[in-house]
Amino acid sequence: MSQSLAAIFIHAVFSTRSRQKDLDAELRPRLFAYIAEVINNKSAKAHIVGGALEHVHILLSLPPALSLSDLLRIVKSNSSRWVRETFPNKREFGWQAGYAAFSVSQSKFDEDHNYVGDQE
Repeated sequence: MSQSLAAIFIHAVFSTRSRQKDLDAELRPRLFAYIAEVINNKSAKAHIVGGALEHVHILLSLPPALSLSDLLRIVKSNSSRWVRETFPNKREFGWQAGYAAFSVSQSKFDEDHNYVGDQE
C-alpha cells in the first residue's frame, strides 16, 4: 500500500486547576475557538470543543505522527497562557495536570459530537 490512512477519533477531557469554575459564559466561546485553532494548527482536527464552568471536552482526529500527550500538553499550555494574557482578571488561571482520553468509533462519532456540543 503506497498511502497510509488513519481514522483516530479521540474524546479528551481536562479540568481547570482545583476544578475552579473559571470558564464563564464570556470566556468559553473564545477559549473553545482558540483551543480548536491550536489543535488544527498541529495537523490534528478539532471537530468540536465544548465544556462547562470547570472542564473542557474535545472531540478530535489525531494524525498518526502526533502523540495525544504532546498535543494536549501544547493545547493546555498555549490556552492557559492565552487566558491569562487576554483576561486580566484571570491571571491565576491554569489547567489540572492530567486529562482523560477515550477512543471513539466511527459509528459513535455523531453521538459523541452531540454529547460534547450539549455540555453547557
